[in-house]
Parts: sequence; structure tokens; C-alpha cells
Amino acid sequence: MNFGWFDSKTSDMEFNSTTLHEFGHALGLGHEHLNPTANIQWNKPYVYAEYAKQGWNAEKVDFNVLNPIPVSKADYTIFDKKSIMLYPFPASFTLNNYSTPWNIILSDVDKASMGILYPFPSGTTPPRVAPNKSTLYMNQSIQVDKAIVSQNNRYWLVMHNQGNLVIYDILDGVSKIIWDARTYGNPGATATMQSDGNFVVSKNGQPLWSTKTNGKPGSVMTMQNDGIFVISLRGVTLWKSR
Repeated sequence: MNFGWFDSKTSDMEFNSTTLHEFGHALGLGHEHLNPTANIQWNKPYVYAEYAKQGWNAEKVDFNVLNPIPVSKADYTIFDKKSIMLYPFPASFTLNNYSTPWNIILSDVDKASMGILYPFPSGTTPPRVAPNKSTLYMNQSIQVDKAIVSQNNRYWLVMHNQGNLVIYDILDGVSKIIWDARTYGNPGATATMQSDGNFVVSKNGQPLWSTKTNGKPGSVMTMQNDGIFVISLRGVTLWKSR
């Protein structure tokens, strides 16, 4: 943790923001601007020059500001502009006039992420997962202990290691189950959007549950922002979880 500049003149706002940010690192969170989905168009020469004024060399700037965390090395959500882990920077730092705010409190996604990484023992919080999309296309699967997540990061469709496909509503770090496929007791099962349009939970090639939407090749499955996951074809809903 870096609190080296705090003194009697440090404002309560800066003290609060920096403390939350640094404890986020201690608990396993990376910088949000390094999120693989951030896609920030940096004005690199300008960024190097600005950070050089505070004694940072190019390697330190690359590590802390410019180089995204590799997809293979992080569990991540869709880029969260409200995250406490985001550096504030002005539009002059980017090539497309994009800027970020100075966040001083935990965002809803920060809270939900901590609830998943450090669940209460008695809760129903899902296992640690690596969400990176809200839609499954043909022949794509949700593997064991993985999930797809609605774009608002609130609803998580999780493939549990015991074989049950579950939707969690995660709000302010508290989660509850709002739907499940009732396939518990089948460890190793996966959920696949098949090429024939059927979304199937199966184990060792044997189907355990499906949406019965076969015969509709090209269909996709989407976890929506309202907590419902749907099977659709060219914008027409074929099936929904409720």
C-alpha cells in the first residue's frame, strides 16, 4: 500500500479514496484501467511525460497505467468506470478525448466482486468465476465454476461444480438465487449453446436439461440486465428463463 504522501493537510476525501483503493490491492484487485475490456486509447508519449514529472520511469508507467492485464491472468468484469480501482485521468491522456472521474467510494461492482471473492460462510454467494461476456454463441459453453454475466454486472449465470446451472442476483455484495436448472448432483457438467439452437446442460455427452429450442441453428443465449436469460434468433425470443 502506498500512503507515503499523507500528512495533516490531506483532505478526508483523498484519505478515504486512497485507503479504499490501496486495500482493494491488498485484497487482490488490479487497476480498473488495466481491465482487458477497458480498451482505452492512450496518448502514450504524453502519459510518459506527465508521469515523469512525479519521478515515474516508462516501466513503472507501463505497469501501473498502460499495459492491460492479460486475460489469462485475471478474473474480470466489464470495464467499470465507477470503480475505486480506476485512476482519474484527463482527456489529454487519450487520443479520443476520453477521461475518467475521481472515484471516492466503492462502486456496486467493487462490492459485488468482494462478495464473490470473500463470501460469508453462511451465504449463497457463487464460487470465484471469470466473467467476460453476457452472450453465448454457437458451440460455446459455460465450463465448471465459470459464468456469464449481464452487462450491468448484477446477474450471474453460474455453472456450479456440482452440476447445477444457477442465476444469482448480486446487489451490494449480497447474492440470492433467483433461478436454477435443478441439475444438482452432476459434478463436471457443462452448459452449451449447441449449433442446432438448443441450450443444454450435459455431462459426458448425456443431456440433463435443455431449453428444447433445437431446430433453430444460429440461435444465441444472452444473460439480460433484468435477470432473465433468453434464447433468441435474429432478435426473436424463442425461450426465456421466466
